[in-house]
Amino acid sequence: MATVKHASRIREVSKNASRNSIVYTGSMEEMLQIQSSNGINSINAEIGRITSTRVYQEGGTIWCCELVAELSSDGTATTGPDTSYGKKSASLHGSMLVMPLEAHPDYRANWNHFLAVAPGVTQAPSWWDSAKDTLLSEANAQKYCWCKEVGETPETGGKRWRILKKPIMEGVETFDLSTYSCTVSSRFGSFAAATKMVANVLNKIGTPGVTLGIDGGDWKCDDTTVAWHDKYWLATLTWTRSGDTRGWNKKLYKGV
Repeated sequence: MATVKHASRIREVSKNASRNSIVYTGSMEEMLQIQSSNGINSINAEIGRITSTRVYQEGGTIWCCELVAELSSDGTATTGPDTSYGKKSASLHGSMLVMPLEAHPDYRANWNHFLAVAPGVTQAPSWWDSAKDTLLSEANAQKYCWCKEVGETPETGGKRWRILKKPIMEGVETFDLSTYSCTVSSRFGSFAAATKMVANVLNKIGTPGVTLGIDGGDWKCDDTTVAWHDKYWLATLTWTRSGDTRGWNKKLYKGV
């Protein structure tokens, strides 16, 4: 019958975490069963979240099973990713998108448009500094025109309209937007299994497949890799969150 080996309970404390270990002793079958029931990242009621296990022969028919767990500095079980084959783990980091100026939530037409006026018009309209787009009513279009270039001004009766107002951000057409990127990784025993995870998702709209708690918008896969890491193949997908809550343009990008 499996028992706890005498004086085998150890607790090591470091600056950021503590390490608990315990050793059971018994037959080889019993030790393999204990090891099997205490998988990596499972919670052992006595020592915490399992980070490593080891079964070894002590002598004759006596075998041992060592379980090691780590606790955070506050004494609670650590919550590292599941590193078993096929289980996904994720990291979240910041990313930068270059967005058209018109996508800014505070955008105004006068940021990057000239205001041209018909001959005889001398004053800017009251909506010059508040218009959110370049759409004009039929009445306003008889007197005013938004344009990106000076040469785009129309003519009336052979007279070209003149520029009354310059853009307040002349020459600026884009802005940088910080957003989220999520890299999802998973271990596999073969190259074929790893490539299956990343196949046919690049540049497509989808979900990272893990809970992130980030609301609004959607995600697009912008990078994939498959690489050998000593004992396993690691497949990774990098997902980038859309620049606004409307999500990625469904006409430009297909879904997974």
